[in-house]
Amino acid sequence: MFEMEKWAQTRLFSSCKFRTPFYGRSIAGLALLKDVWGPDNRDMLILTYGGELASHPSGISSALDHMEKSGAAGIVLARDSMEKAAVDVLARECERRCLILAEMTDSISFVDFIREFYNFMPCAATGELCSYGEIFQRFQSAFFTHGLDRLLKELHDWTGRQTALVVGQDTYVHPRTPILDPVIFYPVYWQKESARSPFVHVRRYTAAQPPIYILQADLYKNSLPFGMLFLIGNGEKFKETDYYLLNYASILCTGLSDLNLRSRQIAALFAKVRRENTLTGPELELLPEEGNALVLQEFHNALPGTAVTGAEDYLAYLLHYHFPRNLCYSFKDNELLIFISTEDVENFVRKLTALLNTTGRQYHVGISRKYNRSQVVTAFSEATHAVKMAGLLDYGQSPCHFHQLGIYRLFTYPENPWAVNQMLGEMDVLLNVLDNEKKDILTLTVRTFVKNNFSYQKTADELFTHVNTVRYRIHQLEELWNVDLSSTEGRLLFSVLSKLLPLWMQEFYNQQSGQSGGEER
Repeated sequence: MFEMEKWAQTRLFSSCKFRTPFYGRSIAGLALLKDVWGPDNRDMLILTYGGELASHPSGISSALDHMEKSGAAGIVLARDSMEKAAVDVLARECERRCLILAEMTDSISFVDFIREFYNFMPCAATGELCSYGEIFQRFQSAFFTHGLDRLLKELHDWTGRQTALVVGQDTYVHPRTPILDPVIFYPVYWQKESARSPFVHVRRYTAAQPPIYILQADLYKNSLPFGMLFLIGNGEKFKETDYYLLNYASILCTGLSDLNLRSRQIAALFAKVRRENTLTGPELELLPEEGNALVLQEFHNALPGTAVTGAEDYLAYLLHYHFPRNLCYSFKDNELLIFISTEDVENFVRKLTALLNTTGRQYHVGISRKYNRSQVVTAFSEATHAVKMAGLLDYGQSPCHFHQLGIYRLFTYPENPWAVNQMLGEMDVLLNVLDNEKKDILTLTVRTFVKNNFSYQKTADELFTHVNTVRYRIHQLEELWNVDLSSTEGRLLFSVLSKLLPLWMQEFYNQQSGQSGGEER
């Protein structure tokens, strides 16, 4: 749909003589006279030979009355098809009905006019008319001169649709707002429409809630798929021209098969970080010169038990949307790894956590100290340790900084064979001899006893029990582990073990939960 005045300024109508004003009419397209006797010719221009119109059984007046009632915009009259006097009469009748009358001149044939019209389309953004060839040239110039963002803008301007390109973990969208509906990244929710496409690799889908129409072009290189280009319409179906423009843009994007090379290199770099003790090489230049390592491990998903593909694509899109595109991150098995250079890592984590919460996903967060990129292995070792502690010590979504872990920086449980973990393992065996209720009481008592500097009275007050009861429980523990808590060595040992008890208890209850869950299944 576009204004008649804009049409008249193009070469398409350079060979037309307008006999009536434009009346501010919008034009939807052209139709032949023999095809317009239905009830709806809304904003159509009627193409006709004058003789055909004059010889119509119902007469010229009746034909014009029908055009007016059915919403036609006007008439394009073939050259020399009516006498000049008859054309003057027709012009007066059209003007009386506010219909446009354009008469062809000698410089172009009627057939050439129709052929030229059907190679033109209006720009959704500006109303400008161009042939397909001219539009394709603009796409080429935009892509090869200004890059991908300009190509997506041109595709958006000409189709009026939001455009999105997904290649690997990289997602590019125009216009950037509003946020794309997550359903676009979850093909399991799509329904393929039966409408035939003129191109094998361009397909149309719908998603019911909310009603979204998706026109998808698969991107191939050497017969292998590497990405997708979308047109997205909220509640509006696609026109034939959308297929042609999306197809041509996808052909240009074939040259982007290495677009996700950087994200693949970062993913490979992070994989090496997790399995190497040290790391050197040119790939480190992908990272900022210094920064904090963040490890996020998912502990809750709003869609439990559903193997929905696309979750990582959507999270990657959100990261691109809200944070710099050069952010170094990698997804793997519900784990997000990030190396970020920022002066305010707390603020970054706060924004990141809020963003992840919008997807119904919750993560424990571990943060390393700031390191040079050459020390990235150490940084991620710290962040991994911190996120493990965040889970065992019930941090929830509060970030766990490695440098704030205190004595927990010195050991983990049960991964490594350090002596302190071996002692905890021995304690584990002894405690498991007891029933669960007694085990809980004794572990709570010893933790409270150590926290209160081995004061029987303060421990009793905090536990709301008699001091002799506390003395009895501590005596039981001394006998159980053959330790004398009146000695300096015994108290030092219990101080360390009391720090590990929460880890042991968390591990114990996780095992209990897993066993009961297995029985229910």
